[in-house]
Order: sequence, then structure tokens, then C-alpha cells
Amino acid sequence: MTLPANFMEQVAACYGNPSAFSELVFGSPLHAGQQRYAANANSDVNFLLPGNSFGKTELIARLVTYNCWFKDGVERPTNFSDWLSQEYKALVASFSYTIGMESFERLKNVYQNREEFRVLVKSMKNSDVTRIEFNNGAICDWGSLDGQGKLVEAARRRIIFVDEAGHIPDLAGTFDNILYPRTMGVSGRIHLFGTPKAHSDPYLLEIYEKGKDGTDPFYFSQSGSVFENEFWPDREKERVLANPRYVTGWEDCPEGGCEENLACRDGKHPILTLMGRQVILGAFIIAGGFFFNRHHIQRMFSGEHNGVWLGDTRYTVEPEEGRLYLGAFDLGGNRKRKRRNVGSDATVGVVVDYTERPWQVVRYEYIEGGSADWQQKYDLMADIFKQYSMPYLLIDSTGQIDSVSEALQDRGVEVEGIHFGGAGSKKFDMLRSLQLALELEWDTVRGLIRSPMLERMKYELDHYVLPDDDIVQDNVMVMAMLVHHLGQWELPAATMGEVF
Repeated sequence: MTLPANFMEQVAACYGNPSAFSELVFGSPLHAGQQRYAANANSDVNFLLPGNSFGKTELIARLVTYNCWFKDGVERPTNFSDWLSQEYKALVASFSYTIGMESFERLKNVYQNREEFRVLVKSMKNSDVTRIEFNNGAICDWGSLDGQGKLVEAARRRIIFVDEAGHIPDLAGTFDNILYPRTMGVSGRIHLFGTPKAHSDPYLLEIYEKGKDGTDPFYFSQSGSVFENEFWPDREKERVLANPRYVTGWEDCPEGGCEENLACRDGKHPILTLMGRQVILGAFIIAGGFFFNRHHIQRMFSGEHNGVWLGDTRYTVEPEEGRLYLGAFDLGGNRKRKRRNVGSDATVGVVVDYTERPWQVVRYEYIEGGSADWQQKYDLMADIFKQYSMPYLLIDSTGQIDSVSEALQDRGVEVEGIHFGGAGSKKFDMLRSLQLALELEWDTVRGLIRSPMLERMKYELDHYVLPDDDIVQDNVMVMAMLVHHLGQWELPAATMGEVF
């Protein structure tokens, strides 16, 4: 095939329009959902949560080609000389080399079949390194993030694509130690593609939440509905919507129409299961499992315990001189819980003996919302603080905390407030610390915590999922708050930030 004499001029005219570039070079445009991502994913960290058949691998292949050819980014060259001379390195990676290579295989096929792509490429290698070098000097490498990124060249990257980011269990550590440092000095951008898994790092949810509404310009996130793919055959669409694992029925659309693209028909839209929302709409659902491993949870509630039960909601072990204790309270309101309203949660208190590992739960208090007034709670917290001779008491400071701190200090209680509301990283750090504490091993002893059987706590741990807006989590958060805080000085430095 002979390209027209002005072909490179046609390519140049596509700058700012990745879909037009895609149609010219690859033979077809981006679909509507891909165009939306290409137009808006200009933050330092970008996250695409695609439904099935959204075409994420194809999108990676096309966007990395577009960015490499135009050397796009914050420091894009503004003249021809700089466009040829600027060093521009891109990276496509995943949790395994095989997954990361999928987009390279797509491009290799395009190279074999389309002159429009070949004319942009100087060389393609798949031997000691997997690399495409473009005729303008730009380079794209493919690699694996396994082994703490040892298999990825420590070069500055102006753009990084991470495929199947949900499979990386320590994404926050990978981001801090591997991905972001490789963008420093060249104003690089990071693109994370994939859906969450049962073992996904909570940092993935943090990115998703912060990037949804544009309030944090460092992040951008987008759910990719397969219904945005206008090239998806109608017959296949009907087949998927007939799957009872995804769709349980149809119901009337609200007045004014549905906010989401739900393939509405005759004024009705499909009722999607959680799995259906993820597979079809690209909703953030940690599918296929819960946040904590149930075998690890079962181990936490094992062993012999010599405490005394005071009714169904209180457990105590008498303190011993010379032992180290720390306690925490997740404060709820004083109304009985009727539904998930703010202020109607229970108040939960836990004291841990951390003298040696595994740590032992030695005090547990569960106060249902509406069963005690604030003065009674203050008195109980003061008694526990003094009884166990702890340096201070941790309390949830997410809500209005000044009056609580003042009341406790008036009773001689030293208070350390912990804020974990909203989508801030503190909450996710605490949850990850608790997850790791249940998993890790010291001196042949697996798991950091032992507790008597606390039915409410075990149930909440067993069923905890992210997002957690609609579930009871009082017991989970008091343990996460306590373990994360203790872990800052009682555990090896790497433990709370790295999986090993």
C-alpha cells in the first residue's frame, strides 16, 4: 500500500484528537467512552475502571502510540527541532509480564498489517527488552511490576500505563516506590486501568473517589460503561442483558430519564446485580470476595482467653503491672440505630495488650446507640484509661471532637484524636494495616492479634467490603485505628507499607 504524499501532514493535524489519530493510523476511531477518557485523563494520576468489552487493552495501545508520536504531556515540544530531540520514554506495565504484553501484541499485529502505523515506527524489539522506538526518537517499553519493579528500567517516564491495576495488592507502595518516582523530573502522567479485585489495595478506591468529581486535580477517574461502546453488536448486548447473574429484571426509569447509560428501552432499565454493575457499567465493586481473608479472621478469634464476660457486650481481663496497654474508642451517637444515619452508630471500645506478639484484646465495650448518654460514655472511657495505665486513649475524631476531648480531659484522660472520615488516605492506610496484621508472620506465629470470640466484630470483619457506605463497620474501624497506630512504632518499618 502506498500512503498519500501528505500523510504525515494528516497525522500532524490529528494532534488534540486521539480519536481522529486512531482512525487514521489504526483504521477505526475510539468509541464514545474511550474518547471521554482520552479527553479528560490529564491529571497526574488517572484511573479507568472499564466494564467488559470496553476495549481497555486496545485503548492502551492506541493512547501510548498517540502520546509517543506527539510527545504529549505537560512539557510537550512546541517546535519541530524540540520534537525530534526531546527524550520521551513511556512504559506499559502490569502485575505480570504476560498481562503487560497484551497491548504490545496488539501493536505487533497492527505493525504487520497497517502501513499507516509502520511509517511511524523505527523498530520493534521483543528479545532482551520489549520496546517500540518511534521515528521521532520516542521509546515505549513493556515490563512487569513484579519483584518491586526490579524488572523495569529505572528511567524517567513521561507517561506510564498500568494494566489490571486491581491485581496489585500493594498498589500504594508500588505507586510510592516505583511508579511516581519514575515520573519525577519530567512531569510524567500515570494511567491505571482495571477493575478492583478481592485483594485490591484500598488506595485504588481512594484514587477512584478523589478523581470522580474533579475536586482534587491530582486525580482523575472514570467508570467505563460498555454501553458507551457504539461498536458493540446489539445481538451481543441482548445476550449479556439476558444473563441472570448480571440482570435480575427491568423497572421503570425515573421521570426525566436515567442518569447512567443503562440501555433503557420502552421507559424501563435493567436491574443490575453488583457483579452486573461492575461488568457492564464499570462500577467500583470489589467483586469475588471480602476485604479481609476469613481464614485470617478465624485465626484472630482462636486460642485460650482468661477474661470475664460482663453480659453480652462487655469483656474484660484484669490489668497486670508492667504490661503495655493501649485503647481506642469509635464514638457513635445516642439514638438507637434504625438505619445508616450519621449519629446512630454504636460506640465501640477496645483495649489491646501489646507487651508481646501476638497482641491480645483484653477489654471490649459495645454500647448500642441510645443505650447510654454521653456522660456515661465519658465516665466509662475515663475508668478504662486509668485502670489500664495507658499513655493516652485513641478516639475517632471524624465528627465534632472538641467537646468530647474537653470532657475527657476534664476527667484526667489524655486523648489522641484520629480522623478517618471521607475518602482521605488515612482510612485506607488503617484498613490496610489491619489487613496486613491479620496476615503476616513473626517467629513462626501467624497473625498479629488474638481475641476472644466477639460475634459482632467477627461478623463485621467477615463481611467488610469497599466501598463501605452501606454497611456497619464500627468494630472494624476501632480495630483498624488501634492496629495502625500501634504499628507505627511496634512493628518493623516495612510492615505497614509493603507486602512480603
